[in-house]
Amino acid sequence: MPERVPAAAPELSLSSLGKLLATIGLVLAFPAIWVDAVGSESYWHQSSGHAVGAAMLVLAVGSLVLLAANLAQPRSVPERAYSIPGLVLGGLFLFVPFEFMSEHSELLKAGAWLGLAAALTLALGSIVTAVAGRPGGMELKAGRGGLGQVLTGLGIVLVFPAIWTDFVESLTYWDTSLGHGVGIGMLVLAIAAGLLVLGSLLGIHSALAALFPIPVLLVAGLFLFVPLEAAFDHLGDLKVGAWLGIAAGLAIALGSIAMVFTGSATPAEGTTSPPPQPRAAAPTELDLPPTPGGAAPTELDLPPAESPPTGQPVETIAAGWYPDPSGESRLRYWDGSGWTEHTQ
Repeated sequence: MPERVPAAAPELSLSSLGKLLATIGLVLAFPAIWVDAVGSESYWHQSSGHAVGAAMLVLAVGSLVLLAANLAQPRSVPERAYSIPGLVLGGLFLFVPFEFMSEHSELLKAGAWLGLAAALTLALGSIVTAVAGRPGGMELKAGRGGLGQVLTGLGIVLVFPAIWTDFVESLTYWDTSLGHGVGIGMLVLAIAAGLLVLGSLLGIHSALAALFPIPVLLVAGLFLFVPLEAAFDHLGDLKVGAWLGIAAGLAIALGSIAMVFTGSATPAEGTTSPPPQPRAAAPTELDLPPTPGGAAPTELDLPPAESPPTGQPVETIAAGWYPDPSGESRLRYWDGSGWTEHTQ
């Protein structure tokens, strides 16, 4: 009797790992909102009111809904959509630890540490998801999502004056009553985003275009903490620095939404067909995209394995599902002019 070969255990893809980390971060976020963060105050119940906690709750639920929607309808909801509210939430959670950690870390309670863990886990999950979902052969440039790039870049520029301008009377984000922790955190994240943008524009690595919104979305959350804390009774106390921070946060958030939902990357110059497919053997039916009516696929359904020589006419590749150019065992949607975020 032939020996039965045990079935191989399913592998955890990079994309699935990113979503798993994000889920863990969101699970940590909910108790962090209600557990005491500093003294007897939680994010939900501060002396100034419930605005910070309510905003955190809305962002956490929104991120969880987008994450679930992508799992249920990957063709309709981009993989990275959950990271936009999730990272802004992470930035809100970072404010208190950054503010107290340099000189008064002993005052931080379980809620602050849970929030910090949620922020770091959401950031790591977003990084893994961005790297897993980056389209092969893409680079950051004008085109689809160009407005998103401009808005996000504007937000990065606004970050720097906002850090050193008073957000309330005689206080800046760089020099709060508890030290420089918040300002240093904002500055490091903004510089990291700027370096990622520069590296992407210089063509150092295609993954950089997908990564640069991550640190700036955290900065957006950091900037929103003070205005939320002042809402709704003390908005008149906010100075120019706070309003510059709000403008930076909104520009970053809107730009990130535009890039994720309309596509922030376009095919590299000279490439009008899909990138080469990473297959060593001849294609099989499993490599081919689905065809209407369930008919057996043919070689005509498969995009060319190599780009045609320069100077020769290029036929438009029909939109459809094709093997992921990153080499993962899944399909990625080609919209006729470039790879999208949608996978299955």
